[in-house]
Amino acid sequence: MDIDTTTRLAGYSRSGPNYLHHDDFENVVNVMRTIVDTRHGVSAPLASGVGNNMSYSFYVRDSFDSVRFYPDGIDGGMVTFRNVEAR
Repeated sequence: MDIDTTTRLAGYSRSGPNYLHHDDFENVVNVMRTIVDTRHGVSAPLASGVGNNMSYSFYVRDSFDSVRFYPDGIDGGMVTFRNVEAR
């Protein structure tokens, strides 16, 4: 099965790359890393997935198009990154 990374939302076409699915997912991680560095300092950890110490910053990938980011750990707020750039 080939995954369509340019028109992932049925009936819509993307005006840019699908950063959460494409090889450029690293850009999303860099954004999260910058937020963590600003809030907690450059030596603060950023973990992916569950099973880590969730009192620190971490993110969980829900799907190809969605990531939940907890910049202050599980007891803080949550930010969701999604691919919504469609026209």
